[in-house]
Amino acid sequence: MDRVSRAGRQRIAISSPKTADIEPIWQLHCQTDDNPWSKADFMRCASKNSAQEATEHRSIASPHLHLFQAKNEEAKLLGFALFSLSHGLLELYKIAVWPAARSQGIGHALLAHGLNTLTHDSCLLEVSQQNISAILLYERLGFTTIDRRKNYYSHLTGEAQHALIMQRPRKALDD
Repeated sequence: MDRVSRAGRQRIAISSPKTADIEPIWQLHCQTDDNPWSKADFMRCASKNSAQEATEHRSIASPHLHLFQAKNEEAKLLGFALFSLSHGLLELYKIAVWPAARSQGIGHALLAHGLNTLTHDSCLLEVSQQNISAILLYERLGFTTIDRRKNYYSHLTGEAQHALIMQRPRKALDD
């Protein structure tokens, strides 16, 4: 089900992608993640979004994973968010926005959509301590730092970075 939202000055549609939508999502993921998941991993997420596809791929679709995409009015992918929901705990696994579309509220809209539509008791995420723009977004949405993992991320440069573990209790968002 599509949800139309405003991100900056543009209208965006947030929806659960079908398998036909996965290629641009996977390309964005590969360009923004130093340790990308396989395209098959994303296909598993999308296959559960269609009744026919879920029947055909029942053995590989994970009922715990929830993938959302944001598209502009021309149906061009702007970003995606991948959540896991199990036993009331929501976890943000991945979120990415194309560089040209950043700082326009798209990440906020994707994260708010997941927080508002997936029933949970609390939400957890991990973020590089050096990703200041993401940390500020999470704090605006009510997340607080509860722990730190030393040298958790290793980047292509070989540099290790600490991860912050952030948590947010369940509450409705006004987006």
